[in-house]
Amino acid sequence: MGMLHAPQCVWAQTCFLIIKAAGLGTSLAKRNDHGAAAYFTVIVYLAGTFLGRRQSDLEALKAGRTDHRSCFHTFNLLPRGMIVNQLSEQKPFTTADGSTIRSILDATNAPVEKQSLAEASLPEGGETQRHYHKQSEEIYFILEGRGRMEIDGDIREVGPSDAILIPRNAWHQIKAVTDISFLCCCAPVYSHEDTYFESTDGV
Repeated sequence: MGMLHAPQCVWAQTCFLIIKAAGLGTSLAKRNDHGAAAYFTVIVYLAGTFLGRRQSDLEALKAGRTDHRSCFHTFNLLPRGMIVNQLSEQKPFTTADGSTIRSILDATNAPVEKQSLAEASLPEGGETQRHYHKQSEEIYFILEGRGRMEIDGDIREVGPSDAILIPRNAWHQIKAVTDISFLCCCAPVYSHEDTYFESTDGV
């Protein structure tokens, strides 16, 4: 199948749903089916409900709400084509732990269900705020630069091509010895609400 970016997939399937609904309603009307009007009304209502929910779904995904089951999943409207997201097209933002993030594939830009992938970066001398996740297991993969990685008190220097496993509930922090960039894979999908800090955890 052809390759589509996530937003294109969603809009394509939304349009398909509306066109299909209109086609069914018109077909019944031509046959003078007495239930055509009621049937068509129901279809239009469902299509409208879908479109109305779409915005709230996207807002929930952007907020990192992993408990929100979107209409894309409910109506089995997940894209069927290959999804390819280009890193350079993703806008950077500062995440809860203080690192600069570009989401490559997560709930804000793709219909992911079980995992997320992002690029993180820190300037020389920078560091993330020490934290842990109750739900997400993480893997860091160092792309460039060197850093000092701490997991539950164990400290090691890390560099290009090093992969670091961060278990659930493990306190962790990375400090940049030089400018550093790394990939961060989370399973389940990363959520701000699943990020706990010493200052807010009573430690």
